[in-house]
Amino acid sequence: MRVQTHEEKIHADIFYNFTLERGERVELWAIEKPPSTWDGPPEVFRGAYVLEQDVTSRINHMVKAAKELNDNAAYNMLQWFVEE
Repeated sequence: MRVQTHEEKIHADIFYNFTLERGERVELWAIEKPPSTWDGPPEVFRGAYVLEQDVTSRINHMVKAAKELNDNAAYNMLQWFVEE
């Protein structure tokens, strides 16, 4: 879990730093606390899979918006996440 947490922190830092470097303001909102108990390993993996699908959908939405806005810097930054 610590390795995964560290990886997700790095991902968040990429977005955070990219936004600041462009001179924009970053506002962090609270996120819902994840479950702390599960019915078993299959439920853990199912929950992780659903979350990954949601995140992938959001990344794809941002890629589409970057293309439509002709924002090449954002598009290029987002490609790292698409490839990852």
